[in-house]
Amino acid sequence: MKKRDIALLLVAVAIVTFLLMAPEETTAPVPRDEIHERFYEIAAKEGRRAAEAFCADCHNEEMIPFSAEHPTTFRCLFCHKLQ
Repeated sequence: MKKRDIALLLVAVAIVTFLLMAPEETTAPVPRDEIHERFYEIAAKEGRRAAEAFCADCHNEEMIPFSAEHPTTFRCLFCHKLQ
């Protein structure tokens, strides 16, 4: 084997090892219920960004506030996956 082949093999092993050691996903998925069903339809037709535009209608300080450690970003479907 050439040095290049060995280096490529080591990089591949390192990448696979890194991926296998990744922590479990702990973010709650978007529920598949009557409240959130419209977001599934919007995401399917217009994309996730279009669906995210409506999350703040309910998830805000007045109705359903975020926890203190929740990031301020409104890219909801980046972390919260559709089922």
